[in-house]
Amino acid sequence: MSRVGKYPVELPAGVQVAIASGILTAKGRLGELALRLTDLVEAKVEGNKVSVAPKSDASYRALGAVIEAVQNHRDEPVPFHLRNAPTKAMKQWGYGAGYQHAHNFEDALPEMECLPESLAGTRFYEPTNRGLEQKIAERLDAIRNRKRKPDDPPSG
Repeated sequence: MSRVGKYPVELPAGVQVAIASGILTAKGRLGELALRLTDLVEAKVEGNKVSVAPKSDASYRALGAVIEAVQNHRDEPVPFHLRNAPTKAMKQWGYGAGYQHAHNFEDALPEMECLPESLAGTRFYEPTNRGLEQKIAERLDAIRNRKRKPDDPPSG
């Protein structure tokens, strides 16, 4: 498997490769190898070829930032508009009041804030300007610009 890299690698006759639940398994006449794939690698099997490509570490950095925020910020209650209101009493207390169902909005972009008050507006994921992430960055900028208030500077 060490040859797998920039280009797809053709599998030798009798070797089978499968990917399931984040584990790549190769079986052949010499035995079986199971390898847990990290979040930083994307692997796929197409026909008799295996491709492995590095993912940008922007998502990995974002996960680290989320973990740090969880560890370093005070516990805050779930905002009332995000709370489920299965009972009449909870509805009377304001649970779910002001909730904006995304599918009821143009481009599924409601205006409500979903982070706790101390983290409101925080950006955890900052995509790179390469490959697919460049398109993601452009889309996020468009969303932020559409949601921004008149006094806010443009995103991007």
